[in-house]
Order: sequence, then structure tokens, then C-alpha cells
Amino acid sequence: MKKISMVLVSSALWLGASVLFAHTDLANSNPGDGAVLNEAPHMIELNFTGNVRLLRFSMSGGDDQAVTTDFSPSAAEQSHFSVALPPLEQDSYSVKWAIMGGDGHLVEKSFGFTVDPAAEQRAGAVTHSETEAAPAAHSH
Repeated sequence: MKKISMVLVSSALWLGASVLFAHTDLANSNPGDGAVLNEAPHMIELNFTGNVRLLRFSMSGGDDQAVTTDFSPSAAEQSHFSVALPPLEQDSYSVKWAIMGGDGHLVEKSFGFTVDPAAEQRAGAVTHSETEAAPAAHSH
């Protein structure tokens, strides 16, 4: 009985610790990762799994040419951010972002989408679970 109690207590502590150290992450974006759009979006929307501060946001075209946006770092924590875009040409785009959640950890990731009026439109991988295979940097 004592052995079973120790296993239960250890399991409870492990589960509690994993919840405590879970980081806030991207729940979904619009456009989604890998999306192919017939029309260029007017904004990028980022929805996170909890309230965060959006510290960095950058976007570049396929030639690594920076795309100028109206982004400014967020002092307030929130779970939804919208960044207005200038008119975009047909190209592949990379979006990089960095957030800081309530746990104080910096999370940096990226996703991409394509604007191609002649292509068959695809929504892309929109949810977090579908983007986990994407390259990501995580700093503490």
C-alpha cells in the first residue's frame, strides 16, 4: 500500500510540474502555416493559447526582402494580435514572431504562406498541433 501511495504522489507531482512549466504557444494563425492564397491578406492574425506580450514580429518575401508592417511591441498581455500588411505581391512569405508569456519564457517561432493567384487555394496547417514539426527556436 505504501508503494502505491508513493507512485500516486510521484505521478501527481510530475503532472503538476508539467502543467506549471507548460509554455503559451500559438493556437492558430490566419493565414495558416503552409497556406496558399489566391488573394493577398490585408493582415496577419495570431491567436495564442493564453495571454502574452508580442515582442517581435517580422515578415519577409521569398527573396528575404523585409515587408514593412505596422507592428509595434505589445506592453499589454492579450491572446489575439492583428498586424496590418501593405499590399503584397505574388510570392512566398515567412512570418517570424516572439512572445513572452506569464511564465517569463521567450518563445520564438515562424510560419510561412504563399500568395499565388493561379494556384489552388489551401488553408494550410492552422492549429498548433499541426505546426509542431515546423522549425522553432525556444529561448529561456
